Amino acid sequence: MRKKVIFKLFAALVLTISFGIIPYHSASAANHSAESVAASTFNDGVTQINYLALGDSLAAGVDSNNNLGKGYADILAESMGELNLPHSFNKGFAYPGYKTADVLKDISENKTGAIVGHGFDKTSTTIHEAIKNSNLITLSVGANDVLAALKIDKATGKVEYDEAQLGEALLQVGFNMNEIIKLIHAINPDVNVYIMGYYNPFPHLPKEIQPLLNNLLVNLNGAIYKATASHQKVTFVPTHTEIAKDFQVNVPNPANIHLSSTGHRVVAKQFWESFGLLTMNVSFSDTENHWAKPFISAAVERGVFKGYADGTFRPDEQLTRAQAAAILVRALNLDIQNTTATPFKDIGNYSLLTQAEIKTAYHYGIIKGHGDYFKPSDKVINAEIALMLQRVVELKTGKPFAISPEFGQLFGDIEPNDPITRAQASMILVNFMQLMN
Repeated sequence: MRKKVIFKLFAALVLTISFGIIPYHSASAANHSAESVAASTFNDGVTQINYLALGDSLAAGVDSNNNLGKGYADILAESMGELNLPHSFNKGFAYPGYKTADVLKDISENKTGAIVGHGFDKTSTTIHEAIKNSNLITLSVGANDVLAALKIDKATGKVEYDEAQLGEALLQVGFNMNEIIKLIHAINPDVNVYIMGYYNPFPHLPKEIQPLLNNLLVNLNGAIYKATASHQKVTFVPTHTEIAKDFQVNVPNPANIHLSSTGHRVVAKQFWESFGLLTMNVSFSDTENHWAKPFISAAVERGVFKGYADGTFRPDEQLTRAQAAAILVRALNLDIQNTTATPFKDIGNYSLLTQAEIKTAYHYGIIKGHGDYFKPSDKVINAEIALMLQRVVELKTGKPFAISPEFGQLFGDIEPNDPITRAQASMILVNFMQLMN
């Protein structure tokens, strides 16, 4: 199986150099699961990655159905959690419809806003405080300035605009972006700012109009780049080429200019590449001749399972309770319960993402604890997985679940008290998802 993966160890190294994170390694780390290593990768006195996302609907997370959800900023924060990197995240100052003048006004007037993200012990902050306490900022703004100068009849593909008005809009984008960066660095001279470039939002319009749209796109990205290129600690992140490669998937709705979840992931990937992380095609080194390779491939492609930083999957490693909770949350695509109070005393050493997945599984009643303890590193046996899946069915259907022959076939010849391996769990989950569908 060929998969595009980020080499997480290299990623951690790059982030360590960029943000001053001080790593150390436990003598027994080699024997830990990926989740357990989170407790021994960084010491208690490390510098966090404090990530602030500013800008318009892309930063806020609007998708191709015009719903506000998980966008590229959320995905970047999620990736930091997967890398076991201490971090905070706030996208509370990103608003759909924002123009460069709106961001400039917010900073100039020191707007107060709700914190939308995680890693904070309060619910609101001022934008100056947010900038001052950040060491990483992404900014996507400028498209709405230009879109306001266009009139597009989506039925005919006809585009009307006033050339002078459009030129003025582009000049204003450049001027405002320059002022925004100056204000940001006046508040925090050391913060790294990544300016997210734009893509063609109208790829479904007739091909006759595409040269004009592409020219406008080049001018918009050019105005943003020119205004910010001379500043230190500022990087422009191009996105248009990668989005255009598969625009039917990345911008799937002809009636909406926003990205799909896949499109947001493409933008996030472009950030990591601009940041200096390598991506390449690799296969799991330990699954090529494994009996569960088709199930592992399917589980990874569905985002249920993940490989390890060393390029392995470790198919015969026994599944832990923490991993079981995580894969069930991913398989169901449940909304992560970041704000839910921690129900257990023994999950604090796990990554923020793993903690959130355990909280989510507990919130929906999929997993139970042992009093105040979850015992996340305990191995999962067949009977426990069966019980968790029974709860999943009842959650999805709202009805009591009766054991059927088809349900029993999910587990093959695994005995009730046998520990489950990662390979076996892949088989069970893939079969279960097909059965549920």
